[in-house]
Amino acid sequence: MLNQTVIIEYIDADGKKFLRLVEALQLDSDRFEAWCHICKAPRTLRYERLSAVFDKDGNPLDRDAWVASAAGISVPFVPGAIRQRTGAGARLILRFSGFESAERLYLKAVAEQHDFRVIGDADIDADIDYLVAGPYVQLTEKEAAKNNAVSIISKDELFSFIETGVL
Repeated sequence: MLNQTVIIEYIDADGKKFLRLVEALQLDSDRFEAWCHICKAPRTLRYERLSAVFDKDGNPLDRDAWVASAAGISVPFVPGAIRQRTGAGARLILRFSGFESAERLYLKAVAEQHDFRVIGDADIDADIDYLVAGPYVQLTEKEAAKNNAVSIISKDELFSFIETGVL
């Protein structure tokens, strides 16, 4: 799968559908790094948000087989995994963990400036949209996030999300 160019149909965090011509650069079990030939920029993409995969000529590929070979495990398309908040004052909820105090304060300020709601040291539950994990995040916090279907992202992914609106 590495360095293979494919067309993907991708549903972003806001529920918007995109077609992207991408080249997979680095694979993980729940996401992959890719170069987007349309945006001419790197992207981090979640397998669960891929609704379809096509070869570069536009011929459909078996989405589940492609993802299973890339991720090493089966990762179904899950529209419900796309977090959306609706209504007046709706904001995505973040929790930061595993950062030094000064960096955490900085990240909190940046997130709030971009209209995210940041919670402190509350338990990780299904009300949280994203756990932003730093280098010192505890394994128990990662497990709690996975058990509650909370997406785990890095600081770099947060900044990319702020910049592009795509995670």
